[in-house]
Amino acid sequence: RMRTMVCEGLGRLGVSLDASKNAAVQGAEASIISSIHSRTKVLVVPTNEELGIAMQSVAAAGLVDPLLTPKEEAARLSQQREAMIKEEEAKTMQAEGEDSAQFVRVAASKGVYLAASNRSDMTDTSVVEVGMMYGLLPRVRKLGYFRAIAYHSLDKRVNLMREVFGITDSPDNMYGVTVAKAMSMLAQNEDDKLIDIILARYQEYRVGHDFVVVSGCNQGELPSRGQDLNAKMADALNLPMVWSTDAAAFPTRGMSPVKSILEEVSLMLPRKHMKHVDVAG
Repeated sequence: RMRTMVCEGLGRLGVSLDASKNAAVQGAEASIISSIHSRTKVLVVPTNEELGIAMQSVAAAGLVDPLLTPKEEAARLSQQREAMIKEEEAKTMQAEGEDSAQFVRVAASKGVYLAASNRSDMTDTSVVEVGMMYGLLPRVRKLGYFRAIAYHSLDKRVNLMREVFGITDSPDNMYGVTVAKAMSMLAQNEDDKLIDIILARYQEYRVGHDFVVVSGCNQGELPSRGQDLNAKMADALNLPMVWSTDAAAFPTRGMSPVKSILEEVSLMLPRKHMKHVDVAG
């Protein structure tokens, strides 16, 4: 009744109440009581002046800590959240033992390079990449994804990672060069120039990210010198490498699955001048 009386005569200001909405107001939630035809929205916003006065009086008397502004409160909650994350990480690292020590060592590089030498088009690094992203997501505040060589800015793998993991980075910034450009430069023996371009693009992208998962080449994408190029790129980016292969499913003729895997490893391992490239897994 009081709200109706207050709003009477305000039609010239575009105020029109909805009697049913006004009568239905209850609880601590803000409610709109203007009609759908009202040019001015009318809201009922519950307040607690008594509590506000009491809290300000207590703060002024120095009986409790001063009231925080919304910005200060948000900062306090953010610090509290970070402290909780660090505490949880410490507990996880302690529980995981040697595995957690491996994670710390890899994490210190601020990224990891994933490569593959798969014979089948049905198996590539995408499954490994998704698993790696899921594993890192709870541990990393700002997680990024970068493809060294992509088909184009609308690369399906890049879009998959953006959609699944909520990455808001522009897809134009999430890759080094296109496959077409890489093939052209490799055909002209411009390997080093190609790596320099990818490195420059990666360095720009990694700014603002705590950790970046870098997707390398698959044997089917760049059959010529593909694995040596992966080692060179991991070396230039100074990242540990995780390598995926389906050699056990498609063993070399006359070799056991185990020997086929070992042969793949010997081809993939970094050369003498790239010994600091760490094969993480």
